[in-house]
Amino acid sequence: MIDLRGSIVILGGGLSASFAAKEFLESNYKVVMIDAGFNNEDDLTNLHRNAKEKSPPSYKFKIKENEFVYKNFVSKLNIETNNFNAIGSLATGGLSNIWGGGLSKFDAHEYENEHEHSKIEKIYKEIQMEMQGTDCSDNSNKSNQEADLRLKMLFNSTKKDLSFFPPINALSKNSSSDKNHNIYNATMLIDKLKKNRNFQYISNSIIKKIQKTKDEYILKTENKLNGDGRDYLLKYVFCGLGVISTAKLVLAMEEVYDSPLSLKTTPMGYFLLFCLSKRQNKSRFGLSSLSFTINDSSGTCSGGLFPCNEEILSYYKFLNILPKFLKTFIDKVFLQRIFLGNIFFSSSMSANEISLQENGKCIIQGKNHEALEKKFSKVKRKINESLKNLNMYVVPGIGKIARPGSDIHYAGTLPIDDKVTKKLFCNSFGKLNGHKNFHVIDASLLKTLPGKPHTLHALAQTIIVTREFISSDAAQSL
Repeated sequence: MIDLRGSIVILGGGLSASFAAKEFLESNYKVVMIDAGFNNEDDLTNLHRNAKEKSPPSYKFKIKENEFVYKNFVSKLNIETNNFNAIGSLATGGLSNIWGGGLSKFDAHEYENEHEHSKIEKIYKEIQMEMQGTDCSDNSNKSNQEADLRLKMLFNSTKKDLSFFPPINALSKNSSSDKNHNIYNATMLIDKLKKNRNFQYISNSIIKKIQKTKDEYILKTENKLNGDGRDYLLKYVFCGLGVISTAKLVLAMEEVYDSPLSLKTTPMGYFLLFCLSKRQNKSRFGLSSLSFTINDSSGTCSGGLFPCNEEILSYYKFLNILPKFLKTFIDKVFLQRIFLGNIFFSSSMSANEISLQENGKCIIQGKNHEALEKKFSKVKRKINESLKNLNMYVVPGIGKIARPGSDIHYAGTLPIDDKVTKKLFCNSFGKLNGHKNFHVIDASLLKTLPGKPHTLHALAQTIIVTREFISSDAAQSL
């Protein structure tokens, strides 16, 4: 058994994990990150040949070079779903390898108190400084995304209740050291952290189980290349594996079987927009996006607009056999006038549950409330009304509410409200109830999430969790 009790141990290698590691290293702690570490240099043919899970509906997941990110997630974690897309990643950098949408700030009214929001606002700016090298309030930086001129028309535009803003996670021209990414990726931060002598990165490790022994923990892992097992003795654990993986790990540690736990999502609907003006350049789908918020009496919704191009054809396998000139023709006469849009709704409109069986199988049941369809239709009408003076129109009859989980914006790793369950909940700083020095850095610290992508908020609360621990008595003994 390898003794890591003298270090902060971070489980996972995605955005939350990388930002937590950054905070601890800046305070001169020894940090060990343990990560499955699938990457695009692995033998994808061998890795994915027997993958049975269905691919998510999002077009960006269908692009061939993105396959390494999500394949085998369901089978490796032994997940069974009913009306739910269990999207996750075993890659270094997590799903940030392929995200394309913008990040959303939460507004003051979406928090329980204004003091908490003012603290979060300051951290939002720190996160953007890491991602873009610019302040969140600086909307003049439109990044080096290959922005469609139709999108540029909408920057800083407000049409009735519809407000647009550029993506925070798009890299500026001078900040991209990785030519393969125009969108910020957690791997970029991890590569920087590896230069710190206090940072140890243990890759290729599938996390199988964690056991509590008094106030310490035994972590069991499996090498994803050769199947060898390896055990670690831990004292300070910060879990950032993502909602599904973390929930399963904690349920197993607490031996809570066949007892459903709330798994929130922000439900998503998607639609098409037709634009009378053609796209002006070769915008890359997934890198050119514009986020929007829309407000009405029932709350805030948000979404994104993505200009389509030939990449989107890869979603339809039968079109892959078409010759290049025909794909180019389809792009010029049709796709250059099309946007793909999506809308996110409040987590109060979903009612998903996750549970664990004694045999290790994780069961996820997905359910959206009936009122969601009516809300979706209403928001589409509002968008259509707001954009038609820009010669953009929602295409009727195309688009629908996606299956729960397809939005990717999960929350509620563990409930914060201790009335839900007597022992499985975190406090406001991510500390797992009844466990010393075990923190969930990607827990949901809001009981209800607004209809927005919440990665920016999750990163901010990750920083709050780590800084609270650094100021604690436990950290002083390290």
